[in-house]
Amino acid sequence: MSAEIDGNPSFDNKSVKNKKLKKRKRKDEDKNPESDAASATIERLKKSASLSQAAQQKIKEKSENEQEEDIEMQDIEQNMPLHDLTPIPQPDIDEHLEEKSHIVPSVVSSLPRWLSQPILVDPTATVEFASLNIASKLVEKLHNQNIVHGFAVQSSALPLLLQEGRDGPSYSYGGDLCVSAATGSGKTLAYVLPIVQCLSRRVVPHLRCVVIVPTRELTIQVTRTFEIFGSCMGLGVCGWTGQKNLQQEQYQLLGGIDGNGSTVDILVTTPGRLVDHIQNDNNFSLQHLRYLVIDEADRLLDQSFQSWADVVMTEIDHPKNVLMMDNEPSHQKQIVAPFFLPSLPTALPHHLDSPLQKLVFSATLTRDPSKVATLRLRDPRLLLVQSEGVELDDGEEIEGDAIIFSVPPTLQEYRVSVSAEKPILLHQLIHSNNLSNVLCFVKSNEGAARLHRLLEIINGIEGKNYPCGLVSGNLSRDERKKMLNGFASGELKLLVCSDLMARGIDVANTEHVINYDPPSSLRRYVHRIGRTARAGRNGCAWTLVQDHEGHHFSKLVKHLGRTLPLQRLRLHLKDLPEENVELYDNALETLRREVYESRKSSK
Repeated sequence: MSAEIDGNPSFDNKSVKNKKLKKRKRKDEDKNPESDAASATIERLKKSASLSQAAQQKIKEKSENEQEEDIEMQDIEQNMPLHDLTPIPQPDIDEHLEEKSHIVPSVVSSLPRWLSQPILVDPTATVEFASLNIASKLVEKLHNQNIVHGFAVQSSALPLLLQEGRDGPSYSYGGDLCVSAATGSGKTLAYVLPIVQCLSRRVVPHLRCVVIVPTRELTIQVTRTFEIFGSCMGLGVCGWTGQKNLQQEQYQLLGGIDGNGSTVDILVTTPGRLVDHIQNDNNFSLQHLRYLVIDEADRLLDQSFQSWADVVMTEIDHPKNVLMMDNEPSHQKQIVAPFFLPSLPTALPHHLDSPLQKLVFSATLTRDPSKVATLRLRDPRLLLVQSEGVELDDGEEIEGDAIIFSVPPTLQEYRVSVSAEKPILLHQLIHSNNLSNVLCFVKSNEGAARLHRLLEIINGIEGKNYPCGLVSGNLSRDERKKMLNGFASGELKLLVCSDLMARGIDVANTEHVINYDPPSSLRRYVHRIGRTARAGRNGCAWTLVQDHEGHHFSKLVKHLGRTLPLQRLRLHLKDLPEENVELYDNALETLRREVYESRKSSK
């Protein structure tokens, strides 16, 4: 090949020219040294451009190849014979198991299984208490209270708890239980009955059950329920509201025994008061605890209350004040404590599991694992009283916390569109529909006081006998109690109240709830309207919504689990008789004068 190249004259001429050009270029570079850097830069740019062009060409060729492959695959698919669509074979499902458990499919895979797959309970389900293997004394006491049938939450929770407590108060159990059911659905009775029946088998009185509730009012209410059913089974019940000092409450718990016994089996208290005794009372111990009940759990978990959860759980795991045997020398004294405390020695071949069972109840139960983790649950299960048509991921999210919401199945909700003149429209709504036994919620204490006084003025001008009361945080406990008693007896037909009344308290005979101010959250809405339609009774919830509030309210209640559909009404000032409008103007003027005189006298 070299001979052919050497004999090629065109190659010789080209080679000579290239040599001359290179020689001239070297001479020029020698004459101008500053051009060296610029030339190097130009060469690098040319090389970079060349590489970029080559890469683009490869991408183009690859794209063309992929298009050709797609065309080939389309040709193959078009030439393939078509077959009938047949279902993919599925494994057989145990129908009996499906019927028993009613497990909801998991929606949020990041949740623990017990949270994402609760046991779904039909909210309309009822059962006779006599068929639930309840003690005859308790059934008789229920009949005396005119209670024959258990509601959904009771019919589902009682069989689980009664079965697991059948061997007495000191044996193993099937795991902790969380229950989410609409307010007023009978959650209190769902834990009172099985606890009382189980603890009735105890021989020596010890503090075996602690019930934690968020408010003093709820403490009184739950204590009263335990006393009704515990008295017939020989159990001691105590409620701590903080009205007595620690020494008095200690004596109440121990009955004068110096720290070595208890006359109380069941204690109902607020978290702050419980923490006070754990930290400041050396004679207080939870070493014999069989049940820990956390009622209104969402509210308790949302607020720290002196870090109550950590303090209580630590005391349960490592209880203080275990007893010592006095017949041993001081250096050899043996610890006497329940055989399931892992931190203490035992004569048994191995430690037994603690029989402590935690029962968590709420109308709006959080599905945030980090919050629930503070309770240190073991093998938990979740009972969800909710219709099957409601998706599990429906509801409100508060800072990423998915919450389960539902309302009583016998509750009828109304959305009432109103104009700006809400007080007179509220008056019209009440009297045109002949509403009585009404709780009317206002967003602030001051707003509740103004509305209450305005309604009193309107009723006074009209001469109507429609007595109204007021319950707010500005009143003393005795004043609130007087108002509640008047409402329960029928002396008061309407109570204007702040959100103080929206949690846990069972206000007897409440037929209607009116949201004068729409609630700011779905959680608050559920607790407000849950004051009616309790224990299977019918009830109505009316929410006054102005135009600028409509979008927010619609979004708020869109995914709420309900049985009856939301109804819509409209009230406007132009639709009212002229004399009613004049009445409203006169009442407003009277209220303005009263406010002016009050401010003037206070200066």
